[in-house]
Amino acid sequence: MTSKMTKIIRASTVPGSLDTFCRGLLRELRELEGYEVVAVSSPGPAMHDIEEREGVRTAAVPMERRMAPLKDLVSLWRLIRVFRREKPRMVHSITPKAGLLCMMAAWMCRVPVRV
Repeated sequence: MTSKMTKIIRASTVPGSLDTFCRGLLRELRELEGYEVVAVSSPGPAMHDIEEREGVRTAAVPMERRMAPLKDLVSLWRLIRVFRREKPRMVHSITPKAGLLCMMAAWMCRVPVRV
């Protein structure tokens, strides 16, 4: 493995989804597979829990679960900023709204792998 770890972003609309569906997985990706992992979701107390338990960094980007076109545009802009700063190799989202917004942002930022 090279000295620079491959960075991946795991994203969900709300942190509870990351906390439930990715419990243990984020740590495994980091420890066993050697990835640098950044968890992205709306702000909430679970974000701190994820960071502590999984040993990954988090980035809070407010996202609405419901249709909210203006707020969605703001979320998209914020995701683009996060992706440009982090420069991930892969973005993987696990919820519908985060999927839509993250895939658009990742495409705009030319992230090579988008799931």
